[in-house]
Amino acid sequence: MRYGFIPLAVSILTVGVALAETDQIDTILTATAKYADINVALAEGFFPAPPGDCVSAAAEGLPAEMGAMGIHYIHPGLLGLSPLARAG
Repeated sequence: MRYGFIPLAVSILTVGVALAETDQIDTILTATAKYADINVALAEGFFPAPPGDCVSAAAEGLPAEMGAMGIHYIHPGLLGLSPLARAG
């Protein structure tokens, strides 16, 4: 069993990657939890990405049963973009 360590190493690596992904997901969920209240996002400078419609599979020409992603919000400053004047 000279090469018996290979499956063990792969198993450890797989578990390590899964744990790292879990940590990343937890970090993202924690950082974005406040945006469950849309008013917080709006107050911080986010606004609906044009055209402001719900992004759905059907709207993208895909089968409707594939679902939807909802309305996307953007913050130009976080994207490194200059804010544009918005029609209001």
